[in-house]
Amino acid sequence: MESKTSQTSSETKQDTSSEASTGDSLTTQRTSVEEQSNSESVKSETSTQMASEPEQSGTTMSSNQNDTTANVQDLDTSAILNGDFSTLSGTWKNADGDVAEITNDGVLSQTIKGNNYKYKILQLKNATTIPTLDIEPLQEDGSLGIAGGAMIVMYKAGVSNPDGDQSDTSQPRLIMGQNTGNFPNELYFYRQ
Repeated sequence: MESKTSQTSSETKQDTSSEASTGDSLTTQRTSVEEQSNSESVKSETSTQMASEPEQSGTTMSSNQNDTTANVQDLDTSAILNGDFSTLSGTWKNADGDVAEITNDGVLSQTIKGNNYKYKILQLKNATTIPTLDIEPLQEDGSLGIAGGAMIVMYKAGVSNPDGDQSDTSQPRLIMGQNTGNFPNELYFYRQ
């Protein structure tokens, strides 16, 4: 009987140690599953956080999305005087819907009230006051047409029209016509 008890005691020890080993294994597996789950949760949270945060780059965004003046290039009248029209080139539009396209080589294509016009910018005048550019009509073959006496009046950002100004002086703007004066805001062309 004693040997049977010994045997049972030995089996119990083996069962206990087997249970302990199985328990350790289950605990290890449970811990491993929990760690994996936590790791996936952290990855998921990080991905969600990265997707919801705006991408950071070297450029600074304006806090006010309506503030378009921060990105508008001003006119460099000194460069324009030397024949560099890069700060003048681009699309300009007024409140009446008229559009002016100016190229780097000094060609002005204008649509006013549905009519198309093309001009060549000839020279800068009045560089010490409000700078103006003389323009002459261009023929379809690229030759100059009959002198029209028209001009582009250039107002840098922050500069007011000395004859009176109803325009947005925080932006560069242009007036196109045959004279200077106190113009309503609708006639000023703004860079687009």
